Amino acid sequence: MSRSLWVLSAAIGFAAMSAGCYRNSIVNEAVIPNPESESETETKVFFAWGLAGSGEVDVRDHCHSAPVASVSYYADPVDVVVSGITLGLVGLRSVEIQCGTPAPRAVAKRGAR
Repeated sequence: MSRSLWVLSAAIGFAAMSAGCYRNSIVNEAVIPNPESESETETKVFFAWGLAGSGEVDVRDHCHSAPVASVSYYADPVDVVVSGITLGLVGLRSVEIQCGTPAPRAVAKRGAR
């Protein structure tokens, strides 16, 4: 194997291994996730390395009047591949919204009457 081919292979391998996925989540502790409701996923599109495009999501479109249990913002493998192929000119990010039901209120302190 020639030196230039080895360097090219190492560079491609390094780039592939460093293109990891990530996930940021916001969890509402006052809401119990509803196991009967499916979590909904929405894909957001960004351009020019994230300088253009909006990551805003209106959760009322997904949960309507139900409270929101969690919102996760992540890049799955398909999102990473698209960003890599386009060299960052087009970037995809996925947003997952989980609706829930309000948690029961805490029981009054013991001994209080």
